Amino acid sequence: MISIRTDIRGADSVVSALLRRNLTYEMGKTIINNESVEVYNFSTLLTYQNPVKSNISVYVGAENDSLKILKNIYQIDYKVWNIEPDHCGTYPLIDPSIAKDKVENGEGSIVFVNYDSDEVQPYTPQEISRFLVTSVNITYYEGLLEQKYLQPVYLFGGQAELKNGKWADFHIYYPAINYAIVGDKIELEETPIEEGNGLFSF
Repeated sequence: MISIRTDIRGADSVVSALLRRNLTYEMGKTIINNESVEVYNFSTLLTYQNPVKSNISVYVGAENDSLKILKNIYQIDYKVWNIEPDHCGTYPLIDPSIAKDKVENGEGSIVFVNYDSDEVQPYTPQEISRFLVTSVNITYYEGLLEQKYLQPVYLFGGQAELKNGKWADFHIYYPAINYAIVGDKIELEETPIEEGNGLFSF
């Protein structure tokens, strides 16, 4: 869900950075100003309300003789809905350094803090002294409620030092779209098509 044109300045360095994060791509083509341009089409991460889980979760527990079926499984969560494959628009993203500044100012959303590696137990609020960011990724967010599109967000990860001296893993989300310059949707008129000699010309 990340497309990078081969003809833009710095494309090679962006592609290299994404490859270092173990993302994969397929080569494709797109039409820009009536010219065909090759693009790198990368698959990217999807994140959810809890970034360490997917939209399918299976909880396995001790055998329970009182259950008639699935005696060793005590919970299954599954959420799925169709997302339109066509993009809903093209929007500029904010620079990662700006997102970092916003997160440092407390404007990000802390979505995960885990100090004991137990990802099933409900979260207990913790007092945090400081955050050490070790990774920043661009991802698409899929929430608990049905969405018509996926929102790109920056995912900050690393270690948090708790007030009691322990260290915990954390994740923070920050929206990647520059909403300050996003306007209302504008419907473009269809390009007229002329028929001639059995072929279509634009």
